[in-house]
Amino acid sequence: MTEVIDSPSNASAEEVTEALLDVVDPELGVNVVDLGLVYGVVVEEDGTAV
Repeated sequence: MTEVIDSPSNASAEEVTEALLDVVDPELGVNVVDLGLVYGVVVEEDGTAV
């Protein structure tokens, strides 16, 4: 399921990383964080997370 967020978020980098734990590789059954595909999360002042 894809969630669209239309307003800026006050989420912290930790909260974004925690949310990414729910993104699972369908072939391996392991989340993208534990697979090492997320090297870091930065939340900008405008709420953009990269």
